[in-house]
Amino acid sequence: MAETGARAAEVLSNRIAALHEGRPRVWSVVITVFGDAIVPRGGQVWLSTLSALFDRLGVNPGTLGAALSRLAAEDWLTRERVGRRSRYRLANAGRQAFDEASRRIYGAEDEDWTGTWSFWFVPEPSPKLAPELVEAGFGQLGPGLLLRPDADPPRPMPTSLAAATSLSRATPHGDLAQLARQGWPLDSAEARYAGFVADYRPLAHAVESSSFAPLDALVARTLLVHAFRRAVLKEPPLPAACFSRTSPRSEARSLFGALYRSLFEPSERGLEAINEPEGLGRGSDTLRRRLAQLEKNILRKRP
Repeated sequence: MAETGARAAEVLSNRIAALHEGRPRVWSVVITVFGDAIVPRGGQVWLSTLSALFDRLGVNPGTLGAALSRLAAEDWLTRERVGRRSRYRLANAGRQAFDEASRRIYGAEDEDWTGTWSFWFVPEPSPKLAPELVEAGFGQLGPGLLLRPDADPPRPMPTSLAAATSLSRATPHGDLAQLARQGWPLDSAEARYAGFVADYRPLAHAVESSSFAPLDALVARTLLVHAFRRAVLKEPPLPAACFSRTSPRSEARSLFGALYRSLFEPSERGLEAINEPEGLGRGSDTLRRRLAQLEKNILRKRP
């Protein structure tokens, strides 16, 4: 097994240490691992395989076990006993959430946007509606005036907005970024992307100049996807044109795609090395399509 270079090992250690700052949400990292590495290879994995990966991430067996128990209790995962061993599988209830997250992390931008916007009026909107409005893709231009980009197929209206009145559909011209800033908190979204770039640019430089041992490449890929996933899924679901040319969002997406592709082959070898018979399936078309789409995304952003 190739050794990870000294500089690369230092950068990776810094990223692992950052994972443990504050109170790490190990259950959330487990979700990242399933969505990125397990689901595309059949959706089931032995506990021993997860334990080997999380041990390298600095997570002790008790903490990992508690995270898995929580996800099983919340119907994200199911547990199967095979003799003295345990195997975990993604539950049906969690598959839709995984598919949506994967589309936003690895997919093409604006693939479901029709190019038009819907405007709605809600009489006396309650502040309690705010989280539900964000979840449903709405921004607020003023008291009672909502808008959101149309999608194909159309997104459902929340039941709490049953009293909303549809005003019109339109294709706005001009500066969409200025329009979006009136309705959505883009500053916080862009700050998360800027933080991602600052955190993972050193890892990209390390990958360019050093070889990574397979297990270290898998750890680096896990941390990369976990950090990017947190930024992407907290971003308002807006067309790319709603972000300015100077937004760190574009750099973050390019950095993610390039670094993911660089880590992919050695990380898959790392996954195979800790896999056991009757555990993970072979790589699927999902992984090949993912890599191809990330390459398209990178090329699209080049001048």
